[in-house]
Amino acid sequence: HKKSCQSDLGSMSPVSGVVFKKCPQNVELIGLEMKLYTRNNLETPQIFKYDEAQKLNESNFNAAKLTRTLVHGYKTSCDHEWAVGMRQALLNESDINVFCANWEIGASPLLYDQAVANTHIVGLMIAKFFNDVSKVVGSIGPNLHLIGFSLRAHVCGIVGSNIPNCSR
Repeated sequence: HKKSCQSDLGSMSPVSGVVFKKCPQNVELIGLEMKLYTRNNLETPQIFKYDEAQKLNESNFNAAKLTRTLVHGYKTSCDHEWAVGMRQALLNESDINVFCANWEIGASPLLYDQAVANTHIVGLMIAKFFNDVSKVVGSIGPNLHLIGFSLRAHVCGIVGSNIPNCSR
């Protein structure tokens, strides 16, 4: 009998971590925020929950521009110097949309294995957000780049594999 983990985004198998197999925490506890930055709001983000893509019509998001999404890692947030520096560099270089997927609560449990398990649900939440964005403004997959390494890259891989025509 195989254990199954249930979430608002479906069921999945427990994720093998360093020591334990864990189920992801629930989406409310993880508290993902999609923080949008553009040249019109360089320092103060416009914040969306993963199921609020329809609110982009009331934001600085421009579907005609490229979209870059930063994903932070274990025990960090979108306020970490890596994410801030990358966001500033991207917006200095190009007039684009930059999202930072802030999952600080889900990325900061006591056990690293729990954060590893949370990557799966965080990836699905981000994918749902961008698939819903595509329903609002048309497909953004070809204009979407996901940026992360280490644990962050796992999240990006899950996102990319769940968005049709995701560029990178």
